[in-house]
Amino acid sequence: MPAWAIVYQSVFLLHTAAFWIGNDMVRVRDYGISIALVFLAGAVIFWLAPTTAARPLTNNVIYCALITNIDGTRNALPSLHAAISTLGVIRFWPGSSAIMRGLLAAWWAALLFSTLATRQHRVVDLFAGILLAIVFSSRMLLNKSSQS
Repeated sequence: MPAWAIVYQSVFLLHTAAFWIGNDMVRVRDYGISIALVFLAGAVIFWLAPTTAARPLTNNVIYCALITNIDGTRNALPSLHAAISTLGVIRFWPGSSAIMRGLLAAWWAALLFSTLATRQHRVVDLFAGILLAIVFSSRMLLNKSSQS
């Protein structure tokens, strides 16, 4: 399903917005630290135990432009798309309206599905990425609970 490549790359929209939207600098800092720790942990896992995801053979322009030409086939576990999107949702969830939470949940589910639809990841990769996000988002979650 090559059109899912657009949703797959949308991870960078929320990821970038999380740094710029909102005025709580402690949460922005904690988000940045969480992102750095997720990338560092992912890099260590990628280096120690590289995995691959079998890509479909396609000449679809969208798929080639957004997947083949950008992402490699290596390092499927953990899914950094799952980790980054989970951190973004955690960052925006507190203080969001019910409508915004619904949109965040729908986008997050679509993004996770897109990683499977584009064959960049397997389900186990998603669980590993989400777990990384939860582990390294503890500073954001603790700071939010101490402010309540």
